[in-house]
Amino acid sequence: MNNNGFSIIIISDNNFFHAYKTIKSTISFLESENVSYEIFVEERYETALKGFKDNKHIVFYDREKDFIEKIKFCNVAIIRAGNHVSNFLTKNTLEQLNNIKEPAVFYPEYKIRFGFRAEIKVFFRNSETLKNLLIEKTICGCVCLDEALLTKKGTLLSVIQDTTNNTYDAYLFNKVILESDINIFTIKNSAVFYRESREKNASSERVFNNLMINDIDSHNTAIKGNKKDKTFTRIYKKIRSNRGVNYVAKKISRVRRCIKRKDLEQENNNVPNEVISAWKILNRYESDLYPSNNLMANMGVVSEVTTNISDRYFKLVRYCQKPQNYIFFVPWVVRGGGDKVLINYLKAFAEIKPNWSITVIATQPSENEWSSNLPSNTSFIDFGNITDGLTDQDKDILMTRLISHTKCKNLHIINSGFGFEWVIKHGEELKKRHYNINASSFCYDYIPGTNYEWQVEFADPYIVEGYDVINRIFTDNKAIIEFDAAKNGFDPKKSTVHYQPIIEGFVEPKNITSSGQIRILWAGRIAEQKLPKVLLEIGKKLDGKNYHIDVYGYFYDHFPKNMFDGIEGITYRGPFNGFRSIDINQYDALLYTSIIDGVPNIILEAIAAGLPVVASDSGGIKEVIKEKSTGYIVHDKMSPNAYLEKFSEIRKDPKAANRYARNAQELLSRQHSWKQFVKSVQKDIIDML
Repeated sequence: MNNNGFSIIIISDNNFFHAYKTIKSTISFLESENVSYEIFVEERYETALKGFKDNKHIVFYDREKDFIEKIKFCNVAIIRAGNHVSNFLTKNTLEQLNNIKEPAVFYPEYKIRFGFRAEIKVFFRNSETLKNLLIEKTICGCVCLDEALLTKKGTLLSVIQDTTNNTYDAYLFNKVILESDINIFTIKNSAVFYRESREKNASSERVFNNLMINDIDSHNTAIKGNKKDKTFTRIYKKIRSNRGVNYVAKKISRVRRCIKRKDLEQENNNVPNEVISAWKILNRYESDLYPSNNLMANMGVVSEVTTNISDRYFKLVRYCQKPQNYIFFVPWVVRGGGDKVLINYLKAFAEIKPNWSITVIATQPSENEWSSNLPSNTSFIDFGNITDGLTDQDKDILMTRLISHTKCKNLHIINSGFGFEWVIKHGEELKKRHYNINASSFCYDYIPGTNYEWQVEFADPYIVEGYDVINRIFTDNKAIIEFDAAKNGFDPKKSTVHYQPIIEGFVEPKNITSSGQIRILWAGRIAEQKLPKVLLEIGKKLDGKNYHIDVYGYFYDHFPKNMFDGIEGITYRGPFNGFRSIDINQYDALLYTSIIDGVPNIILEAIAAGLPVVASDSGGIKEVIKEKSTGYIVHDKMSPNAYLEKFSEIRKDPKAANRYARNAQELLSRQHSWKQFVKSVQKDIIDML
């Protein structure tokens, strides 16, 4: 085997121009060093690269055939098309490689990022920081350190993935390096100029493909007859499966103990002259590359070491130690209508399938004060807080790894923008692997500050973009199904109404007297959707002798906490922890104001508590509150006087108010019973899995 040259394999990135530039710069640096070489390029580029046809050092190879055995030099470099290396393929490097007897992989010491609209940045790497990065990225399924490397032919052959065509795979190559404790070195003052991909989704899509556990069987083989093939299978299964978490965690701890503080403090180092000289030369091939004085004056060198991703991954999987049957994506678990829907589903699942393991993933940073209310068979993963501060791409990687870890293919999104985005991004892969994706949609809303003119909803764009991936849409009202059919063109048959249940028993409606003060309850989020300005005007117009409104709730949308101060007809009582935390016995009716809604839980709970309801004609409310049958509907929901008229009707005919309250309870017993809800969940969700 010849030790006096390099065999260089150019790995395709599907852009022949990138390959052309890489070959040109590589040949230039090699010939300036007077080093022997051969360059392997995929034969599909042969026509496009006809300018190299007279270069006897260029070999066009068929990736479907075993070509690595034909390599004549024992020192093999792998360079991804579009990248460039400097001071890497030199006589000094040959001497270093030939003096190393044990298996080893060499990387450039510096990495300069460039590319279309990419910010140029210089990274410094040493052996320990590279190994740390390799561990961090590999456990999360991310391809890394694939821009350029050097190794011996024997080392490369020992870790090739595919037994039939000897295809190099960077992800699997990295995993075997970790398992085998192959040495990692850097070539001093060498650099790789790394082209950042314009395909933003490419990395995370590779992650998805790398991590889906049901693909193990198609990848857990190694070179036939090679003594390392058992080792390869073992590490592949370890890292690919959940058992790999502890294995890699130990390696991370060991590597971190080896990292010296000076390795992490490279901010003030200057770029070596050898790198700058090569940088200037590369401008012949890349217009984006030139170390101008202005650029270099503001250019710091940073260490390419990260400890964020794997640390957070271990925190995530700690809460989910066994395969799961069903996963809910939610933004948070707080006091709200969507959260009540989640808890109802969880309780129904626990009743129907008590042995199932259910996971709730909260995707937004929040205090998640209601997470303690989740049933005992539910694992809660605080994804939003644990990953807070990471990039969107890193969050995507972690979510993909997490879903892989749970081994669960049944996903249900309730108001989680991140959950929708993840499903949309990986839609084709999810369909290919037969994932069952459900979503919930309740109502549209208006953007605050637009005078209720700018509509917004989860269905558009999220369900619109993910429509082909989402199997079923569940809601708590018919109105949103009709709205989405008209606005978005959704098939109504794809949507199913699950009227939310009332678990608490009914309270006998009390008799309201026509004399004395009528005390009215308002409880909810003090947010623009709930029309607090209209509520304020109602309070100003109230006859305080005959009516009084007590307001409960948290303030949102920049409404001042003192907005009800000094209003004779209103008293703000502070926040509340669920409807039952309020002393309902002191009230005669519920007032519910809203610009748009589904079927609010607060209305259902008020009916169960025996209160007649005065409510805006919004969304699905009239599916429960029917005028002069089960309550009082206000059609002109922006008019304070319209609400005042309903209060007057209660005073004039309190017996009718009592009758409406009883009728509403009868409707709830039919339409919103726990038994009916569980039956619907069984038929529409569980039996369909």
